[in-house]
Order: sequence, then C-alpha cells, then structure tokens
Amino acid sequence: MSAFKAPAVNTQDLINRILQLKQITERLEEQNCELKDYNKQLETQIMAIPFIRQQKKKDKAKVNLLKFFKTFLGQLHIYMNIKDKELSNNKDKIIMTVLYLYRAVFDWFNIYLQNYYKRDEVDQNNNMLKIIDSYNIFIQILKITFREVEKQNVAAQQLHHIQ
Repeated sequence: MSAFKAPAVNTQDLINRILQLKQITERLEEQNCELKDYNKQLETQIMAIPFIRQQKKKDKAKVNLLKFFKTFLGQLHIYMNIKDKELSNNKDKIIMTVLYLYRAVFDWFNIYLQNYYKRDEVDQNNNMLKIIDSYNIFIQILKITFREVEKQNVAAQQLHHIQ
C-alpha cells in the first residue's frame, strides 16, 4: 500500500498569504470607492449637459440682443435726425422712442412715464424730470441701464467658464 502524503503545510506561509489577500482586498475596496466617486462625477456631468446647452443658447441670444440694441440706437438716431422738425422738443422725441421699446426695456421706462404723468411737476423727482426733459440724458440712461445688464451677463458667463 502506498501511503498518501499531504504536502507539508507551513503555518507562517499561510499567515503571509492571508495578509497579502487582505492588502489586495483593501486596495480593491479603495479602487471601488474611487470608481464610485468617478461614476458620480460622470452622472453629474451628464445631468448638466442639457443645462449647458441651454446656457449656450442663452449666451448666443444675449449677444444677438446686444447687436439688436446697438442697431436700434443707430436707427433711432437716423429717425430723429429725419423727424427733427416734427419732433421739436425732447419730450416728443422721448415719447416717440418709447413707442419702439418693448418688453423689459419698455417696462423699465414706463415707470418713469407713469410717475411723470400722474404727479404735479412740483412733486416730481429731479432725476425723473431730467430723464423726461432731455433726450440725450434719456439715451445715456438707456445705454447705462443696458450696459449694467450686459456687465452682469458677462460676469455670469465668466463665472460659468471658470467653473
């Protein structure tokens, strides 16, 4: 009869092998956590894609709005030169200009107009009177107001690109 001999088991070798397996397991768990974090980042980026596309469309619209505003001011200047005799005073020029404003720009100036027509001249704010009485001041304030909005948009775009 042949005797079956089991290979000699060295206890120290088994302990070393167990320690190696523990280290491998720990590294795999760390890699798994890193992969989970990476997956979360990718999911966040995927969720942000529609927003980024919408933001790019809005940015293009803002650029078009700036071009429209500059074109509007140029056309307004030409129109006022042509109608100079008919629109003899500043109030008439301003009211004619306001007729061509729309949406937020009209709403912004409509407050001035409503206050102007509802109050006595004694009660009116000097700044409001300056705007209504001087076409040049009206145009300057219109430009300043528009530039403030433009600066806010530019700052928002710069922040968006930094992020």
